[in-house]
Amino acid sequence: MGKKFNIDNPIWSFIGKLVDMLFITLLWVVFSLPLVTIGASTTALYYCSQQLVSNTEEHMAESFVASFRKNFRQSTITWGVTFLSGMILTVDMYLFYYSDTNLAKVMLVVFAVISIIVAMFAIFMFAMIARYEKNLKTIFIMSLVLSFRTLPSSVFMVVLAGGIISLSVFLFWPLGLFSMGIIGYIHSEIMLEIFRRNNLEKQL
Repeated sequence: MGKKFNIDNPIWSFIGKLVDMLFITLLWVVFSLPLVTIGASTTALYYCSQQLVSNTEEHMAESFVASFRKNFRQSTITWGVTFLSGMILTVDMYLFYYSDTNLAKVMLVVFAVISIIVAMFAIFMFAMIARYEKNLKTIFIMSLVLSFRTLPSSVFMVVLAGGIISLSVFLFWPLGLFSMGIIGYIHSEIMLEIFRRNNLEKQL
């Protein structure tokens, strides 16, 4: 009986992680409501997720708010560029999709690939802003290098995020309660390993 209620029991540990993911998702939604703050909210999500992965989390709400405030400027600039790029790519792909020319079909594929690259790059940007106290130029260069150096993992993270969000919206809405927390946690598992393999703790 005692083992069943031991907080170190794998089952209770898993449930605890789920609760943390739910809480992080709710924080992300609340702090993203003005829309312009989505960047800072996403950085804070990655900050808390990285703590969860490394088992160093303390006072989740306080950590989220602290990261949100600390990284607001860099995250907002990154979000602004990402959002603008995304809008331009979306409009272009919409026009190409409804065009009957062969060139339009080719361009649709090209712009879809570019969209994936932008998403890969944005994921690394927000995660690195959350972890490292460096200027945007340094983070930009390292994000660009890492997203291509670890291309399979980078593409997987984009597909994972798109898949979870799509499932939440179109098939199983309760998943949405945990969606951003799950995405942040899995992304952080992957990226912390990438950072470790590339000795970023020493380089940065």
